[in-house]
Amino acid sequence: MTSLVSSPTEGRGLPAPSGPAKLRRILKPEENGYLLRRSLPRSLAVALSRVVELEPFELKLPVAAISDASRLCAPLGAAAQAALGVDVARWISAFSELIPDAPIVGSLCLTRSDDCRKYHVDWVGLRLIVTYVGPGTEWAPDHAVHRPALAAPWRSLSAINRAIVPGPTQVRRARAGDVLLLKGESYPGNAGRGAVHRSPPIAHRSDVRLVFKLTATR
Repeated sequence: MTSLVSSPTEGRGLPAPSGPAKLRRILKPEENGYLLRRSLPRSLAVALSRVVELEPFELKLPVAAISDASRLCAPLGAAAQAALGVDVARWISAFSELIPDAPIVGSLCLTRSDDCRKYHVDWVGLRLIVTYVGPGTEWAPDHAVHRPALAAPWRSLSAINRAIVPGPTQVRRARAGDVLLLKGESYPGNAGRGAVHRSPPIAHRSDVRLVFKLTATR
């Protein structure tokens, strides 16, 4: 059965692996997604507290080294760029070890809009998502998804989302700081079972999200 939530222990009588090491669980064929729960360091949360004042932006660029973290975080200004760059570099390193031969695209987005509100799958290999500010990504485990509805025509967003995930209590939500890994349709051997997810609606609350992503394009 596909698991989308990190387990509290990874083994009995053994030291728990570090956060980045735990991400290797996604490489198991039966795993479609993996969530690493964590809280943001206080220093990072403080450094990011002013990003809500910035204008929305999205920066995408190829990622080939840890040093690319600073370029990705450049739109935030010097203080937030330095603080976030350290954390982003950590996940660039960990993600690169998971898929050492795949091209990686990094993105950092500040949004106030309801982006990707329909449940969907991504036509990518593997994706890492960290929401640093605001509510995190919503997704559903395989057993809760009615996959034929993903391709069905629709006019009502709420109706099609209910058709794709008939049981709303099955929806799971990442929190700010959590590290979420999702396999897409292009991940080897995963065609037809990409992880179903969506961005949370925020416009009605005048909310802001700062979202970092790493995407293996194959």
